[in-house]
Amino acid sequence: MADTDTLFFDFAKQTINEDALAAARKTLTAHGAIKQFQALARGDVTNVTEGRAATHMRERAPNGTDHTAIRALADQIAQRGIRTIVNVGIGGSDLGLRLADDAFRAALLHSRVSLRFCTGLDPAEWQEATNDLDPAATAFVLASKSFTTLETLNTGDRAKKWLGAHAASNMFATTANAERAAAYGIAPGNISAFAESVGGRYSMWSSINLPLRVAYGNAPVDQMLAGAHALDQRVLADHLFESSPYLAAIARQYNRNTLGLSSQVIVPYAWGLRRLAEYLQQLVMESNGKRVNVRGEALKSDPCAAIWGTVGTAAQHAYFQWLHQHPDGAAVDIIAIRPSEDPGAIALFENAVAQARALAFGLEPEASDPLGAHKRTTGQRPNTFIGLSTLSPYALGQLLAHYEASVFVEALLNEINPFDQFGVEYGKLLAKQVASASGEASFDASTAEILAWGRGAARSTV
Repeated sequence: MADTDTLFFDFAKQTINEDALAAARKTLTAHGAIKQFQALARGDVTNVTEGRAATHMRERAPNGTDHTAIRALADQIAQRGIRTIVNVGIGGSDLGLRLADDAFRAALLHSRVSLRFCTGLDPAEWQEATNDLDPAATAFVLASKSFTTLETLNTGDRAKKWLGAHAASNMFATTANAERAAAYGIAPGNISAFAESVGGRYSMWSSINLPLRVAYGNAPVDQMLAGAHALDQRVLADHLFESSPYLAAIARQYNRNTLGLSSQVIVPYAWGLRRLAEYLQQLVMESNGKRVNVRGEALKSDPCAAIWGTVGTAAQHAYFQWLHQHPDGAAVDIIAIRPSEDPGAIALFENAVAQARALAFGLEPEASDPLGAHKRTTGQRPNTFIGLSTLSPYALGQLLAHYEASVFVEALLNEINPFDQFGVEYGKLLAKQVASASGEASFDASTAEILAWGRGAARSTV
C-alpha cells in the first residue's frame, strides 16, 4: 500500500519479490534518483540529450509559474458571448484536455462554455466538430508548442476561412512560440504563451489548459494542478522509495523484463477515465520507448511495455478472454472509483474487484469436469488496483502525476532520457519531405507507387 489523500493503491497482486525491490532501490540510489527528482521539481536541465530543462512540475507548483494571465484570459473569453470553444491540437496539446474534459463532465461540473476538439487533417473530423456551430459564437484555440505543427496549422487555416469576419477576434493560441503565432495572424492579446521547457506530453499543466478554464472556470483546473503538486510533494517528502510511483515503476519493470510481459493494460472502471489508456500511451511510450541509454549505448533491458486498454466493463466483453487464457498474458492496472449508493456504481466497482482477483488467482476446475482444460485459467496475471475516493479534479491531478513520476522512475532505472522524442521528430521530417516532393522518383519503389496512386486519386477528384 502507498495511499494518498484521494488515491488507494493495492500492489498485493503483483508478483515482484523483495529481492527485486532491493535491487531496484540499489540501482536508483546509484543513479542519484532522489536528487534527480529534486532537480526535476526545480526545473533544472534534465533533458540531457538536448541540454534542456523540463519544467512541468514547476507549472503546477503554487510558487512556480504565475497563472494570473491565463485565468484572466479564460474569464474574458467566457464573458464575451462565446458559446463553444474548439481546441485545435494534437498529441500533448489534445490528449490530456480530452481526458480532463471527460472527467470533469463525469464529476457533473458545471460547464459555462461548450468544449469541443478537432485534432487532425481529416475533413470529416472538422465537419463533425463544426457543422452545427455559429461562427459569431465560436472560439478556436490553436494549441501548438512550436506553432509549426502540420495538423494544427492546417486545421487553423480551415478555422480562419470558416470564421470569416470573426477570425481576428475569435482565434486564440496557446504556444511557446508567441512570435510565430502572431505572424500567423493571432492577435497578441489572444496568445497565451508558456515556457519552451514544458514538454508536449506534459503541457496540460501549462496554458495549454486554456480551453478547460474557459469551459469549466478556473477553479477546477487549479484544483487539478493542486492535486498533481500534492503528489509531487509526497514523492519528494517520502524520499521516493515508499511512494506509489516507485512501487508501480518497479513492478512494471519486473513484469516486462523478468516475466516477459510485453503489454501493460489500463482498464479504468469509470466512464470519465475512458481515455486514460490513450493518454498514457503518449506519456509512457513516447517518454520511454527508447533503444539506447543517455550515453548512446544499447539497452540491456526493456524500458517500457506497450500500453493499451479501454473502459471496463466493456473490456470484459472484448479482450479479457485473451487476458485470462492466452499464453502471453499481460500486466494490468485496474482503476475504480469508490462507489456511491447507485446500483450501477456498486456493480461497476464489484466487477473491478472481481477481475483483479480472477487475474491474480485464476480458476482450477474440478478434475471430473470434461471441459476443465477449456475453463482453466492460470492466474498469475500481475495487476495493481488503484482506487479513487472520488473522480474530482484534485484526484485526477494526483492520478496523472502518479503515472508521470512512475515513468520517470523507469527512465532512471534504465538510464534513459524520457524527455526527448527523436523517433517522433523523424516521422515529422519525412512527412515534410513527402509533401515538398513534386514527383515520386526520389523515393523507394514502394513509397513512390503509393504516392503516385494517392496523388492520382486526389487529382481525379478536382
